[in-house]
Amino acid sequence: DGDNFIHLGNLPAMNNSSRHNRYSFEDLNPHSGKNYYKLRLTDHDGSIDYSEIRAIEFSAEHKSFSLYPSLVYNQELAISGPFADDDYKLIVFSPEGKSFTVSSTIENNVAKLRFPENLPSGQYYVQILKSGHIIETLSFIKV
Repeated sequence: DGDNFIHLGNLPAMNNSSRHNRYSFEDLNPHSGKNYYKLRLTDHDGSIDYSEIRAIEFSAEHKSFSLYPSLVYNQELAISGPFADDDYKLIVFSPEGKSFTVSSTIENNVAKLRFPENLPSGQYYVQILKSGHIIETLSFIKV
């Protein structure tokens, strides 16, 4: 709504304040419609500043994949969607950005992912990429 904000994540500060540094962060689960963003900037001396509020419009028409189950008790999950060709890549990662190697197969518009047995419990994300571009990001919880 532009007045109330939720915390989406952190990025560590680069130690070189004499240079112009570039940072990037992606909202993995934006709502359809207008989303408002602002940055809280904390300097090494502890001082805090805020950026201007920015509005970004997201459409729901790209959301065409579904993941199941969303609570994973074993080492497998599936994603159904318009996997029309072999030019898709699936990346699994934690909220901290650590990626995990998973095996996957895609048949009849369903991708089946198999995780290593030692995958720790917690929240994870699956990015669906086509031709190197992120199409959608889905989340699940490993129990």
